[in-house]
Amino acid sequence: CYALTTIGKLDLSAGTDFYSAWGVCRALTNLGGFGAIKQNIDLSASSKLTVYSMMNVINQAATVTGKTMKFGSANLNKLNNEQKAVATSKGWTLA
Repeated sequence: CYALTTIGKLDLSAGTDFYSAWGVCRALTNLGGFGAIKQNIDLSASSKLTVYSMMNVINQAATVTGKTMKFGSANLNKLNNEQKAVATSKGWTLA
């Protein structure tokens, strides 16, 4: 995963733990999304993500209570308030 730059859309909607799955994906830039994920996810190591990729993750995510999408400050700074509001309106905490 160290050199992986692109992941197409994956269906992780039935998954139970993704929080540390992407920790070594530092070159990751493009994501097709993960389907209707319902579990915490940490993509902060992938600081090169495009806004389009982050919005794929956010737009496809399920509505939840008390779950966190961790993008890290470098990625969160790329999103505007409207884009962040899409995630928070679905119950996600952005970090």
